[in-house]
Order: sequence, then C-alpha cells, then structure tokens
Amino acid sequence: MTHLIIKICIISTFSSAFGALAKPIHQDLTPILDYYPNCSFEVIKTASSNKETEQPLANKITQSLFKSLREQAKDSGADALILTARKINKAKDQHDTRRMNKTNTLYIISYQHNSLKTVKSH
Repeated sequence: MTHLIIKICIISTFSSAFGALAKPIHQDLTPILDYYPNCSFEVIKTASSNKETEQPLANKITQSLFKSLREQAKDSGADALILTARKINKAKDQHDTRRMNKTNTLYIISYQHNSLKTVKSH
C-alpha cells in the first residue's frame, strides 16, 4: 500500500510540473513578432527596457526584459511589438570584497521596440 501511495504522489507531481511547463508563459501580454505584419499598422510608441547584470546573455535576463517590453506595449494599447535594437554595453567593473582581487564586470543590456497598432480600413 505504501508503494502505491508513493507512486501516485510521484506521478501526480510529475503531471503538475509538466502541465505548468506546457502552458504558454504570459499569454495575456502583447506578442513579439519577428516580422512586420502584412496589413496596415501604425507605430504608436517606441520604447526600451534595460537591465544591469553580470550575465547579459542569460536566458532569464532576456526573458525578464521581454516581459517588461510586452507589458509596456500592452499598456500603450498595442496589438504587437517588433524588436528594433539590442545593445550590450560594459557598465563598470565592481570589486567584490568577498574575494581578494576579484572583479565582477557589469553589463547593461537593452532592447528597443516599436509598439504596433492595426489600422482598420473603412
């Protein structure tokens, strides 16, 4: 009986974890397009988002910035957004007092985007 309960718990936990991964993240936010749409649209806002980090290419940093851009676009009433620029600049070296003679290089990563709104034809 104990083995059966453990198996059910393991299967239940795995199913819950897999189900969470299968759902799109931030479904209610404005989508990021990798092309300009083939319809009439206007750029309603140009904005950017940036973050200072030691790991500018880390996936969690990029996802955080994309979420911020999507929230900005949603707040402006956009139907979609297009990334127009990405910059990674060295910010400064910061001395880490926990380790002797160790410096951490900080970078500023920024993304710029255009928020697009579909123009309805009459």
